[in-house]
Amino acid sequence: MHIYMSFFILWIALYSSTSIIAQEQSLSSPSQSQQEIVSIYSEPNAVYTEDWSKLLLDIVQILAPHTGGTGNIVEVGVFEGRGTNALIQYLLRPEYDEKLGLPPRYQVYAFDIWENIWDGDLYDHSVAYNHFLLNTVNARKRGVLFHIPGPTNQTLPMMQPKLENSVSFAYIDGDHRATPTYMDAVNVWPMLRIGGWMLFDDYLWPKTNSSDPENSPQAGINRFINEYKLKVHIHYQKYQLLLQKLAY
Repeated sequence: MHIYMSFFILWIALYSSTSIIAQEQSLSSPSQSQQEIVSIYSEPNAVYTEDWSKLLLDIVQILAPHTGGTGNIVEVGVFEGRGTNALIQYLLRPEYDEKLGLPPRYQVYAFDIWENIWDGDLYDHSVAYNHFLLNTVNARKRGVLFHIPGPTNQTLPMMQPKLENSVSFAYIDGDHRATPTYMDAVNVWPMLRIGGWMLFDDYLWPKTNSSDPENSPQAGINRFINEYKLKVHIHYQKYQLLLQKLAY
């Protein structure tokens, strides 16, 4: 019985993904402008110094009808919270519970070291942390966002028991070196449920052509895919790479 149920769950996951594949072309022309999207999920007094979320927004809008409101969300690499607010708006969908007067069933778990780390150039991420706190006031007050500061090779394993098999979407955009990128994906894997989605940012990062492949995420992403190739299906592979979990 358990075997038949596993096949049924897998069939549902694959069936729901067919329309996502058909929408790949729309990733280059999202249905809403960036300015309109920002006005939806931004805090009134938000402070953003960078806008790196356009590709993420394009993809989550396509995934929203299939996975919105169905599980916890993990974000690795948060910066100032612009993408975090998009994940809440489109994939977490807390209004489902709020309309019923219920506490939120699912949350976004945001992991970032928020310190000076290597991402091609050193950037003072402690300043970004202050912006993140300002930009996510309402989400944290509503109990739909939990942020876990610290090195992800420590914080992700710490949260595995709580989040095991409960995550419907994971976004990997942390330390851009190959080995940390690989380890972030490995540590998130037990949290991701069958049918869940994992999105890697910066697969075609310009610094990928560096003489040292360790200094870019691509080698780490390729290593992860090679090791888990019988358990995942890659749906989209351009500047970002989107895969779906098919087996434990």
